[in-house]
Amino acid sequence: MTIVIAGIGIVIAGVSLLALVLPEVLLSLARRMRVSTGLRITAGVVRIALGACLVLAAGQTRFPLLVGIFGWITLVAGVALLLIGNALMQRVVGWFTSRLAPPWVRVAGVAGIALGTFLVFASV
Repeated sequence: MTIVIAGIGIVIAGVSLLALVLPEVLLSLARRMRVSTGLRITAGVVRIALGACLVLAAGQTRFPLLVGIFGWITLVAGVALLLIGNALMQRVVGWFTSRLAPPWVRVAGVAGIALGTFLVFASV
């Protein structure tokens, strides 16, 4: 199961690297995105599954408490995505994308790379 955590970490670090290198592209994609029920439900279910994997495998990692906490946060975020409506989600996306400047997207990219790297380190 720790291989799953390492995979999650690699994906997080990879997407975050895009945010670091191409913040304008990610902002442009997010601004053009329209929330649909299918997209929202898919995102929620994927987060629930990832969070459950993190929670279940946390005990096998070097830092079980931190991995478990991150897993629970991810799981709760997935449930929240399932409970909110499309209109609210679209407003949240619009609010963030209208206020985020590329330098802040880069900062988020650095944080994501750190998180992904931590998950890989914790699981191997």
